Amino acid sequence: MVPPPDEDYRRRIQFVQRLSVRDPDEYLLFCSQVARAAETDELPEHMRELRDDLAQCIRNSSHRPLTLDTPQWTNDEWMRDLWFDIFGPEPAPGDPYPVPGDAWGFTRRTTAMRALASHGMRPDCDIDEQTTTWCRTHRLDRDHLTAAHETAAGVAAPEVGDYRPEPPGYRDRLSRRVEEGARHAMPGEEWYTGESDLSTLLEADDHDVWWTEAKRLQTIVDEAATILKVDSPEVLHLCPDEPLDRKDAKCGSPAMLRMTRAKKRRHRRHVPRRFQLVLARQVAAQPDSVARGIIGHEMAHAARFHPRDRIRRRALVGGTYVATVVILTVIQELFSLTFPQSIPIVIPSMVALVAWHSWRRRREELACDVLAASIGMPITTEAAAWIADNYTGHVPTGLRWLVAPLREHPPWQTRLEAIRQATPSPEHEAPRV
Repeated sequence: MVPPPDEDYRRRIQFVQRLSVRDPDEYLLFCSQVARAAETDELPEHMRELRDDLAQCIRNSSHRPLTLDTPQWTNDEWMRDLWFDIFGPEPAPGDPYPVPGDAWGFTRRTTAMRALASHGMRPDCDIDEQTTTWCRTHRLDRDHLTAAHETAAGVAAPEVGDYRPEPPGYRDRLSRRVEEGARHAMPGEEWYTGESDLSTLLEADDHDVWWTEAKRLQTIVDEAATILKVDSPEVLHLCPDEPLDRKDAKCGSPAMLRMTRAKKRRHRRHVPRRFQLVLARQVAAQPDSVARGIIGHEMAHAARFHPRDRIRRRALVGGTYVATVVILTVIQELFSLTFPQSIPIVIPSMVALVAWHSWRRRREELACDVLAASIGMPITTEAAAWIADNYTGHVPTGLRWLVAPLREHPPWQTRLEAIRQATPSPEHEAPRV
């Protein structure tokens, strides 16, 4: 019988994972505090529970991989590194593939080791007493780690710390553990009999997976922001704890830019605005070519229009609407038209106004497509097909001519043709009708 997922365990693992990625020095300090508490037999109860749960996951390979394309073995190796950093060099109880003790610090390096080595390289800093305790309890030589870090950073030596190759019989063991009920079959495994990977993960609400995928997509955003010379917005991946999840994860648009203001600064008149890139979680399950095209298009929107240009554009649209209403009102007064008599003038004028605004939006979308293609992030035919199937409303063929002037996005045929002309490549060639 597989035990149900423990929310406390997932939350603790998520905290440690975020700490190791965002601030390795703080992660090292956290590991040092745990080592000192364990040495003095003062380990808190919640850390004892985390130790037992982590050992069980390593023993049964029952922790879901951190990303959609991460093999289970790689995930197990990452958890062994995590165990070493937090709970010491002794293997987890029952670990079927323990790391040899003499490999740590030599052919096997962890996040805490790299943080310790880079911390020790600073001439104006010195490791504190707790970090010294961590080195002693983990049987590591700080000088050796620092020297190895300096050597690995040079050209002469390759980077160390790669995981071991998957051992023979590992997959058979996974299958046996599934049959015994010690673990769930994961999406992508040959004995997995559930729904497709995407639909399963959409319902799993696995914080670790979606947070890690958001970080992977953030690197693409940062790359585009660097090329376009704009501030990189924060990726708001639609994780379970986000209020936008249920509204935008399954409908609407796969991506959008939204603007927020910093909180707790109401006493200041001019509060800086911050941009966030909201991505539907389905984007993470698509190939990188699809994700790069979607992200590149949204970043082109951020780069093409300076805040002052955005204000001018809004003023132009708003002023045109107001001017149209004023002109229609004057005409109605001059000719003494009643409301029914003015309808043949008002309705075509409003439709023409909306069509003009939609035409401007279509031009903007095409310009962003070309700009994204120029930086190596074009929308491919694969991305266009996926967006059209999942996020585009289907209008009956007989009525498409009627709504065409009011569409805010050009037809995909036109967009792909513009991208093909901007970046001549067989991959981006528009499909034939």
